[in-house]
Amino acid sequence: MANNRNVYQQKTTVSIPKEELLNHVVYNFNLGKKDLRLCLFLFTQLDGYSEPDSRNYSDPKNFTFVNAKKIANTLDMSKKDVEKCIENLINEGIIEEGHSEATKGYRFTF
Repeated sequence: MANNRNVYQQKTTVSIPKEELLNHVVYNFNLGKKDLRLCLFLFTQLDGYSEPDSRNYSDPKNFTFVNAKKIANTLDMSKKDVEKCIENLINEGIIEEGHSEATKGYRFTF
């Protein structure tokens, strides 16, 4: 498997670049317990994208729709809390909101 420098998930595995995980999430003291729980859950749902060193690649626009109500039920949180956590993750530069051809959604910034 090629060395991928972005977050991505497959059927049974998740790949997260270690340095980015440490710098964006682990060492981020602005994140609360709910933010961290949601972030861990999103690692199983979203891919990531960061600008490559070479300009030969185009943005894949790999944004994925997130259903806050379903996530809230899964994590035993309120929909309002999930939405607040998503906003916190955006404000901390961990995820970003955008549009793919078919949907409005989110992806990791690394």
